[in-house]
Amino acid sequence: MEGWKLKSGMYSRCDLCDDDIWKIFNYILSNKTTNATSYKFGFLKALLESSYDVNLNGEIKISDIFIRFSRIYWNLIVKHELTQCTKMIKGGRSSIGKIFDKYIDDYPEISTANYDKIPINIKDKMEKEVFKEGKKYVVGALYGDSGGELYTFSLRENYLKFNPSVLSFLYKHSITLLKINNLCWIDFLEKVNKKDNCYGIAEKLHDASKRSSLRIYKDFFFFQFNRCETSCFYCGNKLSYEKVHIDHFIPWSFIKNDRLWNLVASCPNCNLSKNNRLADEYYLDKIIYRDNNLKKIDNYLVNKDFSLYSEKNFRNYYTSAEFCGFDLWNFVKAKGIEIEVDLIKK
Repeated sequence: MEGWKLKSGMYSRCDLCDDDIWKIFNYILSNKTTNATSYKFGFLKALLESSYDVNLNGEIKISDIFIRFSRIYWNLIVKHELTQCTKMIKGGRSSIGKIFDKYIDDYPEISTANYDKIPINIKDKMEKEVFKEGKKYVVGALYGDSGGELYTFSLRENYLKFNPSVLSFLYKHSITLLKINNLCWIDFLEKVNKKDNCYGIAEKLHDASKRSSLRIYKDFFFFQFNRCETSCFYCGNKLSYEKVHIDHFIPWSFIKNDRLWNLVASCPNCNLSKNNRLADEYYLDKIIYRDNNLKKIDNYLVNKDFSLYSEKNFRNYYTSAEFCGFDLWNFVKAKGIEIEVDLIKK
């Protein structure tokens, strides 16, 4: 049976080496696979970025992957007006583009909205339609193109489990894979779009997953958590609301998500100085201690962002970022914070 027709599938090997997995991705991204739309590239991008949202068993809901998929395509199709299909598709409009068109016709005010500014009730309905449409084609197709080795999945049960060998590989090589995937995607888009629409296309792809605002987290830390979060997580200086920066402890360019367990309140100086680098393990212990207290709070944002959190995974993500070459931030710890972390370790 052709891969895209599959409703479920199971990986058979758990002993894949890195060379085996590179061969799989080389084939997936080669010209040997058929591309009437860009969905393969979009789903692979969403899948790679979702590898940091799995539970301890390497599992994730397929619908959660398609929430990220929806954000990516909204930014590319609506914001940047990039066609995502070849002339093989009747009408020259992808099915995901048609879903967005329908909602824009019904709610014209969202046509110029950043994805996060779309009202939740509208966005939820739209994401469900994208999930319903997209899962019919890409989940089984990518599974088939991989020879059935990337993951186990069931569309009926809304379930995807990464092959453990593949998940370990992704933590080491996801940044490289994303770059290769983007290059192949750019090549596809340049063939199906007008030249004027292709300026800055690499940056458009890179930023397609970005959240437009972290204000909801800023408000949470300053007004709903505790007094510790009105001080800079790194230097300990007191913060006014206007001066709060929200920092990704593990850089966003690596982990590609905005989850409470990876966010801290920072002063502008520390946030700008840290800039896409890793704080040392001293602060890793501190944020894990913070998270262990934070996850006990009964709050919608906490419950949502911590639903798949584990300390083990967090430490693995940090180690993987080191492996991928992220520099350590050269920062001298404040004495007051040092005492605090010593107490944490006890």
